[in-house]
Amino acid sequence: MLVKIDGVISPMKNQHFSWMSHVWKKVRALAMQAILRFPAPLVPLRRWLRRWLIPHKITLCRAEGVVKGGDETLSLLCGAEDGNKNYLHQLMFNGPARMTGLGRVRLRDVFCKAPAPEHQADLVLLETTEPLHEWRDDGSWFFIPTWVAGEVDLPVGEKWRNNDTFQTIRRRIRKHGFEYVVTRDEERFKDFYYNMYMPHATKTYGSTARCHSYDEMWVKRKDCDLLLIQKKNQPALFLAAQIITYEPAGPRLWSVGVRDGNKEYVREGALASLYHFSFEHLLKKGFTKVNMGWSRPFLKDGVLQFKKRLSQSVTAGRWQGFSLKVSSLTPAVKSFLVNNPFIFLANGRLHGAVFADTLLTLEKIMELDRDFFHPGMVRLCIYYFELNRSLEAACLPPELAARLELRPATELVSGEPRKRVAPDAGDAAHVESGLN
Repeated sequence: MLVKIDGVISPMKNQHFSWMSHVWKKVRALAMQAILRFPAPLVPLRRWLRRWLIPHKITLCRAEGVVKGGDETLSLLCGAEDGNKNYLHQLMFNGPARMTGLGRVRLRDVFCKAPAPEHQADLVLLETTEPLHEWRDDGSWFFIPTWVAGEVDLPVGEKWRNNDTFQTIRRRIRKHGFEYVVTRDEERFKDFYYNMYMPHATKTYGSTARCHSYDEMWVKRKDCDLLLIQKKNQPALFLAAQIITYEPAGPRLWSVGVRDGNKEYVREGALASLYHFSFEHLLKKGFTKVNMGWSRPFLKDGVLQFKKRLSQSVTAGRWQGFSLKVSSLTPAVKSFLVNNPFIFLANGRLHGAVFADTLLTLEKIMELDRDFFHPGMVRLCIYYFELNRSLEAACLPPELAARLELRPATELVSGEPRKRVAPDAGDAAHVESGLN
């Protein structure tokens, strides 16, 4: 039996949650998928609906600052809402950037026209949608989804159960005496939201945090379990918790929280143990797969890397995302690209983009594949600045050739549109791009 919560619930005011806004976003997403399948005679109607359903103007700004991980100055033309803009600036700049507002502009002008002097920058990042990106892209832009989803097969295979991550989690569970409880109690839910979820999100992500309102979470409570972690010698104190929501497609790990955002609990392994106990709980309930929720699409992101070590396969990207164009391969741009490989969508499927600024050898290729290829990707595209010419006469091992593609980084800024990624990796038997 669960003990009553000690302490006072934080009196944080609920954020307003609009069901109409939520439903409209879902309808718009589904409508766009249907519109893209309209036959050719309905093209004029399709174009009109696109203009109606998709915002066609954005607020632009130009940012300039020292690139993160380097000493050079990076210039960015950015059109994104504040939360995403703050996140992108943290990835790109070492400290505050100089901002210049450029007002509201039409997206098609940024995509299709030669940039005005005040719009010129090393990188261009526009918050768009996949259908709009496909409509406007001339082949020179990447589409990076804002979030990517993944799933894990249950039970986890022996190969993954024996890896260092799972072994470390098990050792910490034994060392600290972690155990879990599953509940749907309202008081526990309030305690989770105000004392775990919100403090953890705000302390971890700061101005880039994207928090659900309490009302938004509470309306889904009937389809959720709340899994809480405690120590055997402290049964009255729950250290961390995970919401598991049950959807028609299966269970999904939705939101996590740590009491008071306490980093010491994270170092002890409470947060990582949530995943282990969630797998155990869902396996007992007879599930064979679990959706791991959303992660940022940048391949060095700590959460995405951790989920990969838990045997996650990436499965989908959000239809909202960023259109990225490299305008100039300056030292600052190279530094940003090398330090921020990412997942992108091409032909409706997930690919990876990695940028190598060191001599590209077979050993380096295998290292990049090990670090950045995720199960579920069609291909990992490696853009190189320097190539070991001895690779020209060599083939990759068959298992690598089927999922890797080598391309010169100069292709990103060539006068001609960037060649689109091949639609299927299954036909690749040799290293194709840049080697012939």
